Amino acid sequence: MSDLLHIVKGFSQQPKRVLALGARSEAMLTWLFSLTDSQVVLVEPELAMFEKANALYNDQGKPDNVSVVHGAPAFESDQEVISYFVSSMSGFSSALPPNFIQSVKPALEFKQQEVPAVSLKAILQQYNFSENEPCLLIAQLNGGEQHCLNSQVIHAFTHVVIQSTHKPVYGENKPIPMLKKQFEASGRDYIELAEAAPPYSNLVAIKQVNNTKAHTYFDRRQEHREIKEALESQLRTSKSETKKVSEELQQAKQQVQTAKQQAEEKQKQLNEELQQAKQQLQTAKQQAEEKQKQLSGELQQASQQLKIVKERNEQENAKYTNELNSAEKKIEELTDFRDRRETELKNYRDKFERELVEREKQIEVLFAQIGNAKETEEKYIKVIDTTSKLNLKLQCDLDELRERFSDKVTVEKELTELIHKLYVKLKLASEFYCQLDENNHN
Repeated sequence: MSDLLHIVKGFSQQPKRVLALGARSEAMLTWLFSLTDSQVVLVEPELAMFEKANALYNDQGKPDNVSVVHGAPAFESDQEVISYFVSSMSGFSSALPPNFIQSVKPALEFKQQEVPAVSLKAILQQYNFSENEPCLLIAQLNGGEQHCLNSQVIHAFTHVVIQSTHKPVYGENKPIPMLKKQFEASGRDYIELAEAAPPYSNLVAIKQVNNTKAHTYFDRRQEHREIKEALESQLRTSKSETKKVSEELQQAKQQVQTAKQQAEEKQKQLNEELQQAKQQLQTAKQQAEEKQKQLSGELQQASQQLKIVKERNEQENAKYTNELNSAEKKIEELTDFRDRRETELKNYRDKFERELVEREKQIEVLFAQIGNAKETEEKYIKVIDTTSKLNLKLQCDLDELRERFSDKVTVEKELTELIHKLYVKLKLASEFYCQLDENNHN
């Protein structure tokens, strides 16, 4: 058992909180885990010793009062990792180069590695180390304590035990003289107790405090710290909200700018479409007028042609009617003549047989003439039928022209309605974008 362990075990008052910077031995680990009524924090930079401490922590059921952290302690560090010299023998590793230790123990071998950096300032705040109750600091860092201990750390503990050397065993500086200056600057009395195995010595500082005054002081200090943390939290929240509002405002400005550009582009597009629509309407109107003029001319020509054809048909009908009347009269006359002849023949048949034969010949000739008259009548009927068909075709053409004219009128009406609807929509769009522009300016 080392002299340092004897020293910490010999304190008359058991500490409420213990911070151990390096264990160096399994005996120290066992004692730390035996402090069931104390809050124990072990910061172990040596990986082999950390694994032993972690195994003991798991074997004892992960006690709530013990925390084991792997890494090299530093009061404050911007680096996430620190270079560390790992010894082949447990307990001789250090964050400083082993310049002289190898002359004392030549069998030691060192390998440089990187270990996580552990902030002592964060640990003091997290576990509330302060002078208002017994707190113990144990440091066994083989010279590394001179880079992580300062007056703020020393003032946070009532009991401080640091194992170090007078000579620069690790690094270039002499650790104990530097630590003594820190104790003197902090106003702390100390004693130096040499270890049985040189070159190590132990610096022990114990501070007696008035518990009532200390509790009052540190209660106020805790209140001030809580107020400071609350104000810092509010400040961070305010900055975060301000940043968020600024980002939202920037986004809103960008959106307004984008919407304005889109509105201008849309307005320009609508104006172009309106211009195109006007041009198309003008073209369609001109085409419709030209088509209407053309249809009017065609309709007038068709009307004139129909009038001429109608007059011709009337003339031909009148001519055919006169010829038919003449033929009918002639047939009636021939029928009357035949009746008279038959009567005369009947009356004078016996008397005038020769005359009858002659008369019959004359009658045959007359019947031939009648046949010719019937053929002429059939021709007249065909001509009348052709004339009727021609009149019907002219009427169909006239109806088709009227229908086409009606379709053109309907198309023009639909185009007018479409233009009116487009005008209404463009007017609504213009009012909407004007309103949007006014809202953006407001």
